[in-house]
Amino acid sequence: LFDLGQSPKPTMGQIYASITGPLLFDDSQFLLVPRTLDDLDDGGGDTTGGSSTGDTTTGDTTDGSSTGSSTTNDSTTGEPPVGIYAIQQGFYNPGDVVILEGVIATSGLSNSKTGFFVQEPAGGPYSGIYIFNNKAVFNVVAGDVLTIAGTYAEFNELSELVVPGAANIMKTGTAPVPAPILVTSAEIGTGGAKSEQYEGVLVKIQNPKVSAGIDGNNEFIVDNVLRIDDLFIAPANWPKPMINDAYTTIVGPLYFSTANFKLVPRSANDLVK
Repeated sequence: LFDLGQSPKPTMGQIYASITGPLLFDDSQFLLVPRTLDDLDDGGGDTTGGSSTGDTTTGDTTDGSSTGSSTTNDSTTGEPPVGIYAIQQGFYNPGDVVILEGVIATSGLSNSKTGFFVQEPAGGPYSGIYIFNNKAVFNVVAGDVLTIAGTYAEFNELSELVVPGAANIMKTGTAPVPAPILVTSAEIGTGGAKSEQYEGVLVKIQNPKVSAGIDGNNEFIVDNVLRIDDLFIAPANWPKPMINDAYTTIVGPLYFSTANFKLVPRSANDLVK
């Protein structure tokens, strides 16, 4: 892949006359790796600018508009969704290389230091995804604005962007974390009507009541339908609520593992009694 500062930014559906480069094997797949922009022949012979020539250096992977805005996912324009919205709505296939620009970290690193969540600034359904990396040491905090290059994967039915190293994650600024979306436990629990569209998205439930205490996975269940998981909180700090204990709110990204959707608070501040 290119250095992120010089990466081409093709739009979905763009056609190249040819692409040249060595064939690399990484993360259990073969990748074609152009050496310079000259290896990407868009048919116009121009690598210096101008979207009318099909130039890959001026495209924007975070939105489908000519304005460069990443704040909308408006299907009424007739253009396909882009960025995380496109991944989560099936416009990419597992194994596709994806570049996300201007996404906002909604969490720090997990307890295992191998992943974190990001979201499109506009938020809403299909706006979040889990970023996975087990090969490099780096730091991310909620509010970091990031450009990320990685490979789309479905790991045990969880949508992920897998990055091969820290060089594929570039911080470009800071921004407010998108506000959590108010949902019900029934809507986002396993089999819920909104669970798929809010996978990876920061959400909030109100007045949940504990219906099952801590199990072997260090999870508890609220409202009979929604698991609360310790992905981010160390075991020593993880609450051990009793049945019928009530919370005022619980906030966190929506995660999927072991065949269940789970709300994953990022710190004790996300669990309010």
